[in-house]
Amino acid sequence: MKRIFRSALSTTAFRTAAISALIYAVLTGLLIAAVYPQVSAQIQAQISTGIQAESTALASLYDTRGTATLVRVIHTRSNAVLPDNDADSDDPGRRYYALTNADNRIQAGDLQQWPTKLPASGWTRFSFRHQTVRALITRLPNGDKLLVGQSLAISDALGKQSLVLVISGALIALLFGLAGGILIGARVMRRIQDSSATAARIEQGHLEERLATGGAGEHDSLARAFNAMLERIEATVLSLRDLSARTAHEIRHPLTRMEQTLSQAEKAGSMEEVKGIIRTAHEEIGELARRTDAVLRLARLESDRERRKFFNELDFSKLISEVTELYAPTTEERHLHLHVTAEAGLKIFGDKQLLAQALANLLDNAIRYAATGSDIAITLRETTEGTTIEINNSTASPLSTESPAGTDHSGNGLGLPIARAIAQLHHGQLSIDSTPEHFKARLVFP
Repeated sequence: MKRIFRSALSTTAFRTAAISALIYAVLTGLLIAAVYPQVSAQIQAQISTGIQAESTALASLYDTRGTATLVRVIHTRSNAVLPDNDADSDDPGRRYYALTNADNRIQAGDLQQWPTKLPASGWTRFSFRHQTVRALITRLPNGDKLLVGQSLAISDALGKQSLVLVISGALIALLFGLAGGILIGARVMRRIQDSSATAARIEQGHLEERLATGGAGEHDSLARAFNAMLERIEATVLSLRDLSARTAHEIRHPLTRMEQTLSQAEKAGSMEEVKGIIRTAHEEIGELARRTDAVLRLARLESDRERRKFFNELDFSKLISEVTELYAPTTEERHLHLHVTAEAGLKIFGDKQLLAQALANLLDNAIRYAATGSDIAITLRETTEGTTIEINNSTASPLSTESPAGTDHSGNGLGLPIARAIAQLHHGQLSIDSTPEHFKARLVFP
């Protein structure tokens, strides 16, 4: 498990999650950095507006009622009468007042003494009780100065909180992003290791192994594509094994008979007998050549996928009619009854010559061992599976009882494999149901 998590750190999923978290943190910081100055400026503008309004009101009070009334009001509004440890003295939003004479001597307000370097009038800032105060100084007609100020602690606190939020949000985003990346990377690595183990077993010869699927993610889509490829590879390998076995089987018997024939030639007593043996050997050689040609044709069909480039749309119903007409003399001679039922106008995309050969091989199997006077039904129709053709010999000859189900009766033993290869070349499927009582072939083109 530790190795999986260590490997997860090097996965694309982890790097993507980490980069995304970093980008999110940076964007969050940039957003707050852009918004904070505007919010802070808005807060200070509101503070300035409030200070301006109150300074104007107090100056008007002085004009109408004089200095004594102004001193009394400032005493009332200021916190000079509050003790130093009063909770209100820590209020970040409180205002500060001061009224001085021309000599900067405090007459009323919060200030104990007039701060140095303050202008005679206008806006200013100064530090008071460890806070920055924004103030407006108004010069009264008699030379006194009126100061109304307000702490900027709220604006400063907002900046500090924003900085804390940015740092905290960035750290949380990074931590969750890294944790998510590790988990996703570990899951990906687990799937990759399982796939690698499956690939190793396939490499060892277990062609039936498949990659695990069961979801809708990109890995499952890739796994399904690989499984389809593995199924095709398995079918090809098994087909090659079967082809090799059939080749050895088909060639062994003619070679054995040829060896026996040549052995007889050594014991021949006359030239005429030798010539007869040579003619028999020639026949065996011709049979061997025909079987070899069939094997080579089957191999080409299973490997020559480029032939699909030359496929054309053709009338399958018409092709069935043409093939069955070729077998009409044979069926009449054998007293067989050939019944053809075909839907008109069924089209198929493929090679006319190859499809005709596949149909001929299947029909030849049905006719060759059909009992005299029996029926052979050929049905072509459109089904939910696709264009379907069935060749059914309901009453087989007693000769076929010596053959197991699915055995080919085409003479060289490769008629059905060739028909199946042609079907696969056209993305179709051939199924054979053969018993001593009947022979049924079903060919489906999706």
